[in-house]
Amino acid sequence: MIIFYLKGLSYIDPDFGWRVKAGEYYWTNGIPKTDIFSYTMPDFPWVDHAWGVSIIFYLVNTFLGYQSLVFLTALILSATVFFLSKSVSKYGFNNNIFEKISIFLKINHFCPSFFTIKFKSIYPFSFFPLILVTSIFLPFFGVRAQVFSWFMYSILVYWLSDDAVFEKIKLFLPLFFLIWANLHGSFVLGIATFFLYILLKFYDKRKILLKDSFVLLFSIFATFLNPYRGGIWREAWSSASDAKLRWSIVEWMPSLTMFDLSMVFLICLSLILIFRYRRNYLSFELVLFLFLFVQAVSSKRQLPLWAIFTLPLTAKGIFYFWTDLKSVKEAKVRFIKAYKIAWMIALFTFFIQIAFSLKDSYAFAPEKFYPISAVNY
Repeated sequence: MIIFYLKGLSYIDPDFGWRVKAGEYYWTNGIPKTDIFSYTMPDFPWVDHAWGVSIIFYLVNTFLGYQSLVFLTALILSATVFFLSKSVSKYGFNNNIFEKISIFLKINHFCPSFFTIKFKSIYPFSFFPLILVTSIFLPFFGVRAQVFSWFMYSILVYWLSDDAVFEKIKLFLPLFFLIWANLHGSFVLGIATFFLYILLKFYDKRKILLKDSFVLLFSIFATFLNPYRGGIWREAWSSASDAKLRWSIVEWMPSLTMFDLSMVFLICLSLILIFRYRRNYLSFELVLFLFLFVQAVSSKRQLPLWAIFTLPLTAKGIFYFWTDLKSVKEAKVRFIKAYKIAWMIALFTFFIQIAFSLKDSYAFAPEKFYPISAVNY
């Protein structure tokens, strides 16, 4: 959270200014029907798919200051990481974490650090990909509306990753999607994920899930309860299907245009494990993984959402791998060596990502990037 806070404090997102001004207009005058900010297209229909976030940004920034707004978004992203950890917690983290895991980092006279790992507690170490996912968040983090969608999607992935949890909360999903639809347009991905979950669950079980289907229908209906009704769906679709965005907006460009070691590590790790144990995964997990992977490769903006969904699948793959090794002689020793290397690489890429992210964020500091002097003049 400290790292997220420092990144957000030094970096002003290019969308931040107009989000605050839009939120101010919504709070004082209501939601406009046409584009009040455009001189050349004043009659163009106005649909702000993140109108709720715009109001939050305006209120917090006005009454508590920008630092408080940075703190809020850092807190939300930290909560996202927490829910991601919950989504893999069933792989050995049922009780107190310190009773399950024994990690000791020893440094003697600048000698190499090393881990001492208990043999019985190897399989819960599926947590190390979480470092990679957190690293992927860093370049995209700032006071921006997408952070709210990352948070909502992490909750949804946590709910869908465990059937017992899903059965307890599924009646609350319409309310969940109602809130999400009034925060950010990525709720459409949430609905698509839920739809595929039910459809492919029906395919696997060959059984009609009436209750779940009704929950899905009510959830879709709930998303229309917003100031724009169906217009918010149209806006989300137009953004997602606009091929020009892939080459005209930096964050919509293909992921191959960015240098990200964490992305490469997680892609390699997840593809190998999921392909190796593809028969152990649900149809829903495989189909959505491939769909989100294609989206993430074609547009780096989608990388955090792919990483969120991929984390529990990667953790499950590590669990399957560890289960296979139990019957192989000397496999545990080799696993420990491989795991130490993987953990160290993950930490190394995380620190590299911190350095690059903080360095790049200073380039977008207000006094360096924005024409403050010209505006004052």
